[in-house]
Amino acid sequence: MATVNDNTSSSVAEEDINRNKSFKLYQTIAYAICVVTCHLGLYLGLIALFYCWFVGSLLGLSYAISALMNSICSFFVFWHLKGQTPNDLERRDYLVCCINGALIFGSFLGIKSHEIQLMIDLQTPTGDWFTRVYSVIHIISFITLSIVKLVLSTKLKSKSLFYDTLSSITGIVLSIALILRDRISISKGEKEIIGFLCMLTVISLPIISFKLIFIGIVYQNKLYRQSFRQESNNTYINVHTTLLSSSHTHVIP
Repeated sequence: MATVNDNTSSSVAEEDINRNKSFKLYQTIAYAICVVTCHLGLYLGLIALFYCWFVGSLLGLSYAISALMNSICSFFVFWHLKGQTPNDLERRDYLVCCINGALIFGSFLGIKSHEIQLMIDLQTPTGDWFTRVYSVIHIISFITLSIVKLVLSTKLKSKSLFYDTLSSITGIVLSIALILRDRISISKGEKEIIGFLCMLTVISLPIISFKLIFIGIVYQNKLYRQSFRQESNNTYINVHTTLLSSSHTHVIP
């Protein structure tokens, strides 16, 4: 009987060790992916920003702000992934949800209205090869990274990583639509259809933002209630102990 219990205990311990190793592996990969995303977004954003200044490309400005915003969001996500314990990871995860929610909403207010204006105004193709190459690199890179991050977010149960990926995917969809409108000669009706689809995509940004902020607030409220309950229990125990000590003191002659 003792042998069976020992075998069961060792099997459970081995499963815990393997599970912990897998979690650490996913955490390391996600950390590296976020670092790559952060640097890539920073470099692409700066390139687009300088190109916008020298050439006067409004589309470049939109790309620049979007890429830089993705870089900042990825920085906070990779800070969350540096947590050493599950509790630390969870605490950082919900904190980053609040921060990235505000950043995504700021991105929506700052650049998506400009992108919508570009979609509404009919334009002729510019034939700008640099912007075309840059756009393709931007889209392919972030599609690849988003797929990997989406898988890792489910493995790590990271809400901030998951919603950061959704935000990146939304930006990719808008980028593809802008390329179609600005680089390819298509009819007015087709442009209106693309613009309508992009409007539906844009609506998801404030939804993602408010969802992230709501998740963070609910978690912080939960921690506050737990802390308040624990403090109340400790106060009750201290008062009860003091009263008992006082009563024993009065009873002793």
